[in-house]
Amino acid sequence: MRFFIVPFYTWLTDKIKNSGRKPGIALRQFAFLTQEKFGGKLIALDNRKNKLLFVKKLNNKPSCLVIDLADLQNCTVNKQYASINAGELKNKKLKTFLKSIFLDLHFKNSKISIPFFDQQQDRQQDIDNLEIKAEKWRSIVLKILPQSMRKMA
Repeated sequence: MRFFIVPFYTWLTDKIKNSGRKPGIALRQFAFLTQEKFGGKLIALDNRKNKLLFVKKLNNKPSCLVIDLADLQNCTVNKQYASINAGELKNKKLKTFLKSIFLDLHFKNSKISIPFFDQQQDRQQDIDNLEIKAEKWRSIVLKILPQSMRKMA
């Protein structure tokens, strides 16, 4: 499993400069046909090369994560909740305790978590929409798995 974390703007600028092409032409070489923007983030998939791209801002600078899915074994959606005291669920819905939603990519010796929802950064009313997006991307990524691995997932 290989993945790269690079400052996206610097990487893209260098890619354009080194190719000697105009920006629009340089961007066309990417085959990220499946892509989606949400909450200031971008996730995209190159089906031909089995690469997943995840872009988000860190300290007001775009950061890019390119993940090679060649050794992917499973993909799950993971939800983390804050502690719930006895009786609190009578007055509040379960999603009010939700802290984060991650798309977990499981490889042989490691796991990469892609954040879809973070209580400190995202709005509470976006939870349902982001949860649907995470499930959608789980099913998209699972289609990359070989048929024998899909049955186990």
